[in-house]
Formats: sequence, structure tokens, C-alpha cells
Amino acid sequence: MSNPDRPNDAAQRFRHPWRALLAGALVGLIALGVSACSVLSDGRSPDRSRSTPPTMSEAERLYQRYRLAAIEGEPIMRVRIERAAETAIIAGPARINVTPGSHQTSPRAVLATPVRVAIDDSAWILTDSAGQAHRIQRATRGSSPGDPGERLMVEPSAPGALLTVSGSPLPGMISLHGRWDSAPNRFDVVEHVPIELYLPGVISKELYLHWKPETFRAQAIAARSYALHERQRRMALGHHFDIESTTNAQVYIGATEHDVSHAAVEDTRGKVLTWRGSILRAYYSSTVGGRAASARETWPVTAGQEFNLAAPIQASPRDDSDSISPFFRWEVTRPTDDLLARIRAYGENRQNIFRRLDSIRTIQPIAFNEFERPTRYRIIDDAGKFWEIIAEEFRLACNFPVDGRPGVTNQNRIPSSDFTVTIKDGAATFNGRGFGHGVGMSQFGAEAMARRGERAEAILMHFYPGARIERAY
Repeated sequence: MSNPDRPNDAAQRFRHPWRALLAGALVGLIALGVSACSVLSDGRSPDRSRSTPPTMSEAERLYQRYRLAAIEGEPIMRVRIERAAETAIIAGPARINVTPGSHQTSPRAVLATPVRVAIDDSAWILTDSAGQAHRIQRATRGSSPGDPGERLMVEPSAPGALLTVSGSPLPGMISLHGRWDSAPNRFDVVEHVPIELYLPGVISKELYLHWKPETFRAQAIAARSYALHERQRRMALGHHFDIESTTNAQVYIGATEHDVSHAAVEDTRGKVLTWRGSILRAYYSSTVGGRAASARETWPVTAGQEFNLAAPIQASPRDDSDSISPFFRWEVTRPTDDLLARIRAYGENRQNIFRRLDSIRTIQPIAFNEFERPTRYRIIDDAGKFWEIIAEEFRLACNFPVDGRPGVTNQNRIPSSDFTVTIKDGAATFNGRGFGHGVGMSQFGAEAMARRGERAEAILMHFYPGARIERAY
């Protein structure tokens, strides 16, 4: 990766056996376009009135404008669209090809859409538009989601259409992975899509659509870096997918008609952030509120997660650029009993000591990074017992879902892990700053810099000091 203007050995690391398959299947489908947590990988969504998925004809016209995306060395992302689904509706083209296991075999079934997919102990059940059920035998219990008998591949029978899953148009192909684990008779829906087609569906969902093109270019490089890093990690672990489509990784909408997103991806094709020759896990969040967090103090750094020690994703000086964010400063009040229930539920889910917490008297920050952002909190119960927790873990615990209680909303969510707490009369009032984990790029900060005329490269160097921008392929 010494010369960012030319393909290099990094491309070899990203080869994937699905590339050739997708190249053939997408020639007509996407003759194609090329153009992977955030506003809003952290749970909050901005106004999406202009980012709803396009109609099929609009999406098809858009993706047919571009050349074939599965070029030599371009990675294929395996994006988990649905996890442990009971059913899925696949549509888009008039007919779909369904092939069990290896794509090298002939299609087992050619079905008229829409097709409803389900699974039982012995077979996949695909019900076509005429209501006829087709059964395809699945593997024996104990097989993994990657076992050929536990996988179905779905593609259009004829070029020129995008598949849809539960109404969302997708620019790639679909594989269905049966599960025998804690979700029997359920399956994962995974899209196999060239990364340069995946990325527009990320950045158009992560940012406000009216923001500056340079913000989109910076986001495209950060999202590509995060996606490829996660892909490497998942492949090393032997998983059947590379990345989630939700706030657990990067939000992904599928096919999008947003021209600025496509242009940003095309302009930055193959560019990633690196640190010491490796792709950087380029975290980002909505707003840091003037005080950044460090990856090493937010997530584990044990074996297999040493990447969180990389210097560019540690806390660095910030100004008040993201004061344009509505979450630069915030206040939220929650009933103490609600807060207690959520922390206990979080402890039960993670099987840690917080499942035994039975009261909350005081919450105090007890450790800070070099920029005075809290890194640990102490909870003191009514008996005077101390309970200590990492700041980001505490944010997740405060927002954890509890059966029988209303879900956390944008109005009462604890947006970040940088706050002080006052408890009085059965209520806890949080006064805080920022939205999200606070590591890496601030999206509102990036937009503020773009409005001042800064280029994407300068924005990225500000938020990831010491990193380099290089071509991965």
C-alpha cells in the first residue's frame, strides 16, 4: 500500500469466492454502478423524509447507469439483513432462481414472486405467488449456518431487476442461512454485494441528505475502512456474514437513489484509512460534544481485539465544531426505578454483577481521560455498596430494553456516556454532552468542517490523527 494511486498487494487480501459469481449475475442486473457506528449508528435517526427506499424502477435505472462493480480485487460484503427470521418475503423480478449450497450447481427451483420463505426441522419451505409450497431438504441438526445444506442462494432469473427482501430493494444477491442454535427453525438473510454498491446504502442512511459533499466523501472513506476491517475480523472467525445492517455496525438501507452518496463513493473508490500498514477500524459517532473518547477505554483490547489500541482512534483534542448538533449539550430525566430495572436487565443479559443491584442512591464519574471525559462511573446503592462500570457500558445499560416497560425513545434516551447525574425525589437527571460512543469522527463535527470549506482528507486527518489514506484495491 505504498502507492495510493495504484492497486497493490492489499487487493489480494480482499479476494472472495463470491466475486466471480456476482460478476456474472450482475452484468445485466447492474451493468453497473459502483459507486461500509454514527448520525446514526448510535440509535438515533434523523429525518428520513428524503431517504426512503426508491421504487424498483428508479433503483434499477440508477444501478444500471454504472459499470460492472465486481472488478478485480473489489471485496464482496456479506451483509446480514435479517437475523433469526421466521419468514421472509423475496420479490423484485418476476421470477427468482433458488439454489441450495454451492452456486456451481443448477437452480433447484425457479419460482414466481413474491416468494415466502420459512424453514422447519427437515426442509426449507418456499411458497410462490400461486400459493404452491416447494420443499428443499436442509442439513441435519448440528450443522452450522455455513454448511451447504443450510444455505440457499437466491438471484433474479433474468437480469435487470433488484431483489427485494421484505420490501427493501437490494443491489446484491441473497443467501439464506438456516440455524440450529438458540433460534431453531429460523434463518439469517445475508446479502452478498460488492462493497462499492454497499457503501451508498450506508452513507445515505448515516448522514442528513442535505449535508455537504465533502462530509459524504469523508464518511465514505471511514465507512469503507470500518466495513473492511469488520470483514477481515468476521472471516477470521469463520462467520457466514461480515457485517450487520443495523446500529450494531453501520446502518444500511440497501439500494438508494441519492446521487451525492453515489458520487462520494465513486470519488473515493477503494480508499481506506490505515495505521501502520493495516486498515483502521474507523469508528465514528454523531457528536462528541467537545470531548472525544478512546477506543481502548471504551471496548476490550484483549486477544483478538488489539485493534482498539491503534493510536488514531484514541482521544485527541476537539473544539466545539459539533455545537451545530442538537445533542452538543442535553438533559434527560428518568425515574430511578426505570433506570434500576434497565441496569439489572443489562446485568442479567450479560451475566454480570449488576443483575444484583437493588437500589440507586448516587451515580458519580470516578475516572476521566486526558480531556476530562468520564471513562468509569460508580453507582452507590442505599446500603452504601459501590458498583463500578465502564462509561460506554453504563450508557448501554441505561438504555437496555426491559420486558413490560415502554421502549426508550429519542426523548428519554441517554445519548452518550459523558454526563453528570443528580438524583432527587425518585428521579435521575442526566446533564451531558454528545451523542454516541465518542470515538473517532464526529459526524456533526465533520459537517461543520465541510461548511468551513475543509476537504474530506483534512476532516479525516483531524478526527483520526496519524492515520493515512491509502487504496486497498
